[in-house]
Amino acid sequence: MVWLCCRYYLTSRLNEKSDVYSFGIVLLEIITNRPVISGTVERIHISQWVASMLAQGDIYNIVDPR
Repeated sequence: MVWLCCRYYLTSRLNEKSDVYSFGIVLLEIITNRPVISGTVERIHISQWVASMLAQGDIYNIVDPR
């Protein structure tokens, strides 16, 4: 995931993998009703937050109840 961002930064070229990654991030924003980068002091990326929730086994609190 991070390498996709770095690869784009180095080459300025998008490809199918970067499109799929971006689409996944948009889906996470919709499903969780959270911004990509949280406004907390830690500034956690949404993918890191979801990964930590999954690691804790807390899959039900990932999805926004609305």
